[in-house]
Amino acid sequence: MAFIEWSDKLMLGIAPFDEHHKHLVDLLNQVYDDISNGVDRENMAIVFKELIDYTVYHFGAEEAWLQSINYPAISQHVQEHATFTKQIIDIHEEFLVTRNSFSFDLLNLLQDWLLQHILKTDAEYVEYMATRGTATR
Repeated sequence: MAFIEWSDKLMLGIAPFDEHHKHLVDLLNQVYDDISNGVDRENMAIVFKELIDYTVYHFGAEEAWLQSINYPAISQHVQEHATFTKQIIDIHEEFLVTRNSFSFDLLNLLQDWLLQHILKTDAEYVEYMATRGTATR
């Protein structure tokens, strides 16, 4: 069983971002599997770095799109992305410096953030598109 089950409720109806979110869920599931299976620190660090890199890529693409549609709440959205990016980079750097390992508590934090961000924050731009009469699905 996956740590996060992908489902239609996580789909926004904007194909590129749905694909991005699915990939982020897959990466979190990989981190979960690695922790569960006791994968060594080096391999765990590689997967977590991929999660960070893909998160940054996704945020950049999403922010460019939000700017192109003149999304009125873009500054708050960008700030939320920046806060989360700093948080996961700090966690990764701490992992590289210390002998601590990733924990299920950390995974739960990442899971909660991602799901809330998709279901609440990202859903707000879908709602904005709907009020403008722009179909997303």
